[in-house]
Order: sequence, then C-alpha cells, then structure tokens
Amino acid sequence: MFPEKSMIKKEFVVRHMEPPETLTRRGLSRWLAIALGLLGPGDSREAASRILDTVFWFNLHEGKKPSIDEISEISGIEKKTVFYHIGKMRKLGLLESMGGRYSFCTGGYGEPTIDELRRGVNQALDQVETVLKDMTRVYRETRV
Repeated sequence: MFPEKSMIKKEFVVRHMEPPETLTRRGLSRWLAIALGLLGPGDSREAASRILDTVFWFNLHEGKKPSIDEISEISGIEKKTVFYHIGKMRKLGLLESMGGRYSFCTGGYGEPTIDELRRGVNQALDQVETVLKDMTRVYRETRV
C-alpha cells in the first residue's frame, strides 16, 4: 500500500480568474477566497470571505491585529468556524499569528503579500517536475 496521505505536506488550489467587475469589499474578499480555494465557485457559504474581509478591515483600516474573538464578533461567525478558516489561511501562508492575533503575511513590506504562498507552490511544482523526469526515465527503461 502506498501511503499518499502521509506524503502530503501542503495542498494548494489557485484558480486563474478574471478580475472582479465590482470593487466592493465584499466582492473583492469573495473573489480572493475563491481564487485561493477557500471557497468553491458558486459556494453559498460566505464564512471564508467574511473572515478575510474582517482581517483586512482590522489590519489595513484599523491598523490592528484581531484575535479570534474580535473576528468572530465583527464577522458574526462562530468562533469554531473562524478558528477553522484562520487555520486554513495560515497553512496557505496568507495569514500569520503572533500572540493569538492575526495579520496578513507582509514579507516585511507592510502590505499583504503572497510570497509564502508563491514559495510553497513553486516547491510543489519543483517536486512534480522531478517526478515527471523520473517517470520519463523509468518508462523509457522499462522492458515489456
């Protein structure tokens, strides 16, 4: 038996999408959540996009790093659900935590970046390329 599940380090869903037509906070947050695989296209659940909106609001408008309690209170989403989605966003490299307070990864630039996500995707693609090269070699060497 091949232990695939134990081999997975991270999982990325990045969708190539048209930019949003309307530049409302809600529209932008939903677009980002769908583009990063936090929501599925047509998904009626709004928790991930509302949490993104709330963290953006705190970080960029208020200049604060919110706690789970604050995100839950402002977004109107249960703490358990907030914790779950924050965990997914941290695994992606979108959010970071310091002392139970959350902010977007900035890479030292002061504004949200996707540098950590890009690094993870590039590492995953490097592994795929290595395996494709191995497959090419193995299939060429295989005798019937």
